[in-house]
Amino acid sequence: MSKIGDHLFGRLLRRLTKGESLSQPGRRCFRCKKDMSHYSFLFEPEAEEVCEECEAEIRKERALEQWRNAPLPSYDIDAIIGPPGRKAHQIVGDLYRVFYHVTCPETALFEAEVVIRDFCEFNQFSGHDLDYILGLNRGDQILLCGQRAFKAIGASKMARFIAEFLKIAEANGLKFPNPLPDPWLSHMGEISDDVKQVLSTESTRLCSEIDPYEDRSAGYFCELLIDYVMKHIELLRERKPKAESESIVP
Repeated sequence: MSKIGDHLFGRLLRRLTKGESLSQPGRRCFRCKKDMSHYSFLFEPEAEEVCEECEAEIRKERALEQWRNAPLPSYDIDAIIGPPGRKAHQIVGDLYRVFYHVTCPETALFEAEVVIRDFCEFNQFSGHDLDYILGLNRGDQILLCGQRAFKAIGASKMARFIAEFLKIAEANGLKFPNPLPDPWLSHMGEISDDVKQVLSTESTRLCSEIDPYEDRSAGYFCELLIDYVMKHIELLRERKPKAESESIVP
């Protein structure tokens, strides 16, 4: 057994056989001085140990710092669009590989780049029911940003489909931010089983009434995005790196 395993086993054994407490009376959070006497420590706590609330705040602060210092995207949009004849889904796949890494503030991006990023994020879940997407770790962000992108590219039926679903979710007690935050530091909590069942039923019903995929080819939405990109291509060309070796083109 490793030294860590020996230590854990030893402390647990002493707790079981000798009643040794894993807590430390008088222990306080290093940051906010909150009483932590009720906390259990398998390891000897460090002097700078913090409570759960402060640990969450520290994670947020680090995420904000990374967000503020994230670099601007660098890519060659003409190389991504490629020669005539490339399929729309292939182009979107390449755009996704570029914008997946873009985490800088939205205010530092071109509006078209925000649309591309939002669309690509949603598109990877295309074909899944909306209740499934909402139940993901960042489901609220994916749906709301996806709706914003669909409005921008002219996919009004899909945007309406998402909007109607979100109204139903709100009527069942779920809350969504308005306006959309940047950055997203917290997301919707766990959805109860009862609400999940309602959302599943309503998602199916909505799809039968406002089927956004009706008479659409598999790449329809991707084609709309490419049309949108072409309208903004001159602006997007400004992201081309000076040296070709610096490009993020896949």
